[in-house]
Amino acid sequence: MEFACALCGDNHDPILFAQAVKVAEAKIELRAIRTQKVAVVERLRERHAAPFVSRDPTYKEMKARISESRQAEATIKVRLPELVAKYKSKIEEALGRHLHTSADSYVGIMRWFARHGFPEQDAVWIILEAMSDEPAPIDNEALDQVRKAIEAYQRDEHEALKAAAPDLVRLDRYECRAWSRQKRAIQEFMMIKVEARSAQRILAAEDGAVCETQVLAG
Repeated sequence: MEFACALCGDNHDPILFAQAVKVAEAKIELRAIRTQKVAVVERLRERHAAPFVSRDPTYKEMKARISESRQAEATIKVRLPELVAKYKSKIEEALGRHLHTSADSYVGIMRWFARHGFPEQDAVWIILEAMSDEPAPIDNEALDQVRKAIEAYQRDEHEALKAAAPDLVRLDRYECRAWSRQKRAIQEFMMIKVEARSAQRILAAEDGAVCETQVLAG
């Protein structure tokens, strides 16, 4: 609305203002399409994301996420006893209880937590929170493994742009149409403005001629 008012300036012609609104709408549409282009590429930085033009991208993404989730769950079950042994004192401090010696396997740990009123999901978070409070810095090897895992999970900019190409082609078509609509709207806006000025000049000329005739007749 503000952009349309700025286009019209001091001209309060409703027809001109309606056309200015069309120009503003086309401008907003173009901006939205360009923003969506950036979002499409950023979305496909994720390794398992698929273009929207695919027949069923959500199914592929869901399948990949389920597979990753199962792998993560298996890793947790293998590593959890080792982590509990390492952070035993902090876990006991957080719970205010001593871990039983039978809690030396994943099943044993979960049974111990369950007996004390903690479901499996809460038990895992308690252990992870105890790890996060560890003052000792993480070694470089662990940091390197984390970095590689993140890089493996994401595409680089070139791969993301390549994967986004089908979506970008479709957005290009929308952008061309929006650009054409904006161009037509601007042309019509200028035409209305020119015609209005021409009409004002004609009226001014006619008024001048009438006044001159009256003076001569007087």
